[in-house]
Amino acid sequence: MDNLIVKHINIYTLLAVIITTLLIGCCVACTPNKPTTKEQGGWLKINNQTHTLTKARVAHTQNITDNDNSAVLQFYATEQNLTMNGITTTGYGTAIMIEFICNSDTLVDGTYNLQNEKTIGICDTVKCITIPNNDTDTTILYANSGYATITTRDGYKDINWYLLANEDSITGHYIGKLTYNKQFNSDTVGKLTIDTINCALTNAKMIEWGQLFATGLYYYEYYFYSTDLRYTDNGKINSGITLIVGIHSTSPNGPQSGTYQLSKNIEQQTALYGHKYGSLFWGTYWIKYNNGNTQQRANITKDSLTIQRNADNYMFTFDMTDQTGNKIQGTYNSTVTIITQP
Repeated sequence: MDNLIVKHINIYTLLAVIITTLLIGCCVACTPNKPTTKEQGGWLKINNQTHTLTKARVAHTQNITDNDNSAVLQFYATEQNLTMNGITTTGYGTAIMIEFICNSDTLVDGTYNLQNEKTIGICDTVKCITIPNNDTDTTILYANSGYATITTRDGYKDINWYLLANEDSITGHYIGKLTYNKQFNSDTVGKLTIDTINCALTNAKMIEWGQLFATGLYYYEYYFYSTDLRYTDNGKINSGITLIVGIHSTSPNGPQSGTYQLSKNIEQQTALYGHKYGSLFWGTYWIKYNNGNTQQRANITKDSLTIQRNADNYMFTFDMTDQTGNKIQGTYNSTVTIITQP
């Protein structure tokens, strides 16, 4: 009798296990798979030929006279080796440029209709550029009708276009985060004079290097930018002024108020003098860029700067001299953006 009871118990236990397993399987089957990463990329179709798109960049400009904003989206296909700057192309491959006219300094969501006048919408410079095989075999298609849509989804831009270039159909889709190259002056929070060069300063950035040169001594690298700073299509600086300042401090929470003397020595409350170590520049120096290249550069080696800090707001006063004798003077009054350590 006892053995019979044990057998019944075992059967019931087995049935319970089977039913539980089936229920779990059904739940798993009914639950949709959530993507772990956001889709990034898209496709471009010209008539019946489809190209895979992998990159997108926005060159955002602003007309000084009427403040109209123009955002030129540049999409790149996988099979190409192509750089685009305005309407200039080099290399070979496939790409598309769409210019959006908008009344905002960001690319807002909506439907943009192709128009031949510069109103809110797509202007008449929409182009699909294909360079299939080499630098000389070039086809440029100018769209003359159609529209594009932009939707923001979880911080990603979802862009679709439906265009016609006479009899040629240009359709496509792209989703991803867009890199903005803003081609207009940023907000002014300071000023800088380098010899006869005068420029306004926009918001600065800072890298926290930690105890880089000595134990207990933290190194902070500040990047001050002129408001007219411009970038190339690959995100590098094309033109403008950059001032880099290296600060030593015993404070792990950013340098505190005080005067910082330019010094070759690794000491508390000093600004590291500008110098080159190997192939890298360190310390305090300035650079003037033109056409993507360094036009002028000089290390700052003498005198001092002062910091007046109120929580996250910094008031910098510069009174320094570079290696060629140029006076570096100016002020900065704002917060700074902390960027990820390389």
